[in-house]
Amino acid sequence: MWEPVWTKLTSIWSIWTACRELERCGCKSGCDSQRCSCRRTGLPCTLQCKCNNACLNKSENYEDPSE
Repeated sequence: MWEPVWTKLTSIWSIWTACRELERCGCKSGCDSQRCSCRRTGLPCTLQCKCNNACLNKSENYEDPSE
């Protein structure tokens, strides 16, 4: 006879939090206003963002690949 075995399900909130870290902005200058999608969600810009060297919303451990 088959017996159901339940595993731990991941909550939708933990998936949503992980996906937020993949957010990227398309800013061309500054990222200093709420128009920046990263700033608006409370996250620092990453290397995936299009703001490059003009960014004012970089994380503390941001490393510019052009340097």
